[in-house]
Amino acid sequence: MVTLSIVALLIIFCATWFGFYLAKTLTIPIQEVAEGTRRVAEGDLDFTIDTVADDEMGILVNAFNKMTRDLKAGKQQLELSAQELKKTNIEIEQRRIYMETVLRDMSTGVISLDTRGLFTTINKSAEKMLGVRGNQLVNTSYRKALNPKYLEMAEELFQELKKSANKSIERT
Repeated sequence: MVTLSIVALLIIFCATWFGFYLAKTLTIPIQEVAEGTRRVAEGDLDFTIDTVADDEMGILVNAFNKMTRDLKAGKQQLELSAQELKKTNIEIEQRRIYMETVLRDMSTGVISLDTRGLFTTINKSAEKMLGVRGNQLVNTSYRKALNPKYLEMAEELFQELKKSANKSIERT
């Protein structure tokens, strides 16, 4: 009876120890993944989890580590693109200011319209030629602003520009 009791206690002890061991091998990686998820959500994309096994938990840990690497690479690419876009926007704005300065001071009359036919810029020479004030024309349709003798010519030119723009779009 004593021997049987000792064997039973030994079996219970081994089963309990094995249960704790299994629970530990499952819960520690899950806790690390939960901690990693929290840290990644806070912006720490350098966080990685050490691989503990080759089973399903190891696959989960490897997938988490790959996800953080991919997120970090995507974030770096996004930041680089944002910097390039900002630089390009600054260059475009500088070119626009330069073009406006050049066009404003030209002796040739220059008018620019947007795709809807609204005046966007008009230089001093064009103001004198047409007998209008530029600041009154900006954001006004050329159909309302031009003298009837110039309107037909402007309509033809505007239609040709639209056709040319449509052909350019079709090519790309």
